Amino acid sequence: MAPRARTRFSVNVHGYITSDGLRGINRLQPRLNSQIYAEILHTIVPEIRDNYADGDWIFQQDNCPVHAARVIKKYFADELIEVLDWPPYSPDLSIIENFSPRE
Repeated sequence: MAPRARTRFSVNVHGYITSDGLRGINRLQPRLNSQIYAEILHTIVPEIRDNYADGDWIFQQDNCPVHAARVIKKYFADELIEVLDWPPYSPDLSIIENFSPRE
């Protein structure tokens, strides 16, 4: 059997999970930056607010540098969105990681 070359690549995907299940799964092109993430937030936050009009929700995100950008922190503060504190280097705690295949 001839050896096969293995090439590593990554695919950036954004999605969110609610009590109703997995939502808004989209492949991101190009790579995620704070501007693209802000556009995503401007799209999904109104949908979340419509579905959870009582305001009983908390936003969770990992410690990706894009998530910590000043413009993103300002957006959450301006929109009065509660963001769950997340420990660094903890992908094992992120339930959305279970939706991506691993080798």
